[in-house]
Amino acid sequence: MGDGEDGPAFEQRLRAALDGLASVSDQSDARTIIRVSGERARDVLAKGVPIDLHPSAFRAGDAAVTTVAHMGAHFWQVDGTPTYEFIVSRSFAVAFWEWVVHSAAEFGEPTVNQGN
Repeated sequence: MGDGEDGPAFEQRLRAALDGLASVSDQSDARTIIRVSGERARDVLAKGVPIDLHPSAFRAGDAAVTTVAHMGAHFWQVDGTPTYEFIVSRSFAVAFWEWVVHSAAEFGEPTVNQGN
């Protein structure tokens, strides 16, 4: 991921940097990022994320690939707030969003953002 850089330029830069070490494939049009943040974020996510998100087990900078409420997702913890960012297939974005909002309902208004 690269902020402030278009997909093709980022892909070219990454290909050059990783030449002979890794394959690079532009996935920017097939995914969306959903951010979940706040004091109760762990409680919300515990309803569908099968990974221990306790601060001693999963901290800022940690990442995982797993299923969340039966949907494949890549996610990472951005900071200690805690804030998590999930990358899901664009075709699952609405279902994932609805799951997060539904899971957060008992805790009040969720802080969730959907980006491209």
